Amino acid sequence: RASCSSPAMKPEGQRPGRLGMMIELVLHASGYIWIRQKVRQERERRASEDFVHSMPSVDALVRSMPFESVMGVAILLNCGMIGWQASIPNDGTNDLEDMFKVVEHIFTFVFLVEWMLRIAASGWVWMFDLANFLDFLLVFVTGVLVTWILEPMQMGADAVRKFTVLRGLRLVRLARAVRLLPQFKEMWMLIRGLTDSARTLLWTYVIIICVLYVFAIAATELIARSEDFKNDKVVQEQFGDVLLSMFTLFQIMTLDSWTAVARPIMRKQPGVAAFFVFFISVAVFVLMNLITAVIVENAFSISRDDEEEQARHKERQKEKEMNELTELFLDLDEDGSGELTKDEFDAATQHPKIRRKLQVLEFDLNELDELWNILDDGDGSLTVEEFAHGLRKMKGEAKSKDIMNCLKHMRMVDTHLTDLDSRVDTVEGQMSAMKDEVSGVHSDMGMLLRVCKRMQDTIQRAADAADKVKAQKKAAVQSTGAVAAPRALPPAPRR
Repeated sequence: RASCSSPAMKPEGQRPGRLGMMIELVLHASGYIWIRQKVRQERERRASEDFVHSMPSVDALVRSMPFESVMGVAILLNCGMIGWQASIPNDGTNDLEDMFKVVEHIFTFVFLVEWMLRIAASGWVWMFDLANFLDFLLVFVTGVLVTWILEPMQMGADAVRKFTVLRGLRLVRLARAVRLLPQFKEMWMLIRGLTDSARTLLWTYVIIICVLYVFAIAATELIARSEDFKNDKVVQEQFGDVLLSMFTLFQIMTLDSWTAVARPIMRKQPGVAAFFVFFISVAVFVLMNLITAVIVENAFSISRDDEEEQARHKERQKEKEMNELTELFLDLDEDGSGELTKDEFDAATQHPKIRRKLQVLEFDLNELDELWNILDDGDGSLTVEEFAHGLRKMKGEAKSKDIMNCLKHMRMVDTHLTDLDSRVDTVEGQMSAMKDEVSGVHSDMGMLLRVCKRMQDTIQRAADAADKVKAQKKAAVQSTGAVAAPRALPPAPRR
């Protein structure tokens, strides 16, 4: 391994110096590089999609919110017992000492079991996270080491026992577990801001010490070494040397009764007022406000990181649900056509395995027929996308955007119905006008029918009269022809 990372293997201009080479060789010799590689490889293996946990039930238990809640209650109870025990005087008259020892054994056992479950769930790499390693030290040093090793051996565990109060810091892990819940967002921002401000606080003290040191030298020279204050015990106690001046200036920087320090000195040397004003302007008005601005910016950055983490968590949860629903669809699709029919759905939902999956996904088995009617868009079949997205929307709670989308569609339907109603009114008006016209035509047709009837009657009477005259004429001709046959008949008179 050392040969692979030797300077000869690196390009020109990137070779480390002697100190870098020595540090790299020490890291390789100590095994730090090898351990770091193993930790990274193990984490990548566990993060891959092909990883199958050997104890999935333990992993699900440890990652569940009830488990974190129970351990949080245990930590709170342990902190309460520690405070109760510390409030009782240790003068030999404490009758509750035996009870405190039994309770301490119980809490040590509970925390040890918790640690073992977390190792079983997350693997040995769980120990190589800084927060988890500190949690491990709190459990073993203040619990197992003191309760089960040092006390039975009577080796004086009182000094280590004082650190048991640090177990309250384990509540930070509980806050990390609930940080994605909306109701705990503000609490997590405060805790995260407090823990992440450690580096800011460190550099803040460095800058404050530098500023105090510079001004302390000036204060010692201007005030303590002045002829007016060489015999002043109060001034010498406040500005006699650099350390005393730094402490006094720190008091002035906090604005804690700083006038009680400055005014007696200003009575003898009024010019010192400019020094105090300049120091307060730099240390209080500028430096402390800059520190506040940095901490506020850090809080905003934490808030943005938390929002991104929530978005990634929701995306992972959505992907997991989609995979589960897709797997359920493949179980329902018996012919493997990629589309689910009503017959396949009805047949598959009677299978116990499918019914158990639907119950796990929190769907009511008594509403399966309604489920199909909701998912089907009218073509009698469901694709993977329609099935998965539809079930996912039905599984979650109604969000504001879903309600707004529903209201939008309702408004569109209402507008369409209003337009349709106006069209129906128009058609009704046209039908009424047409009815009036048809009534007029019907009246005209009735009148025409009556005229035609009268014409028919007149024509019939005329035809009957003609037939009657023709018959009479024929009869007259027959009668006259029989009486005077030889004589010629006179011509018929003209009509």
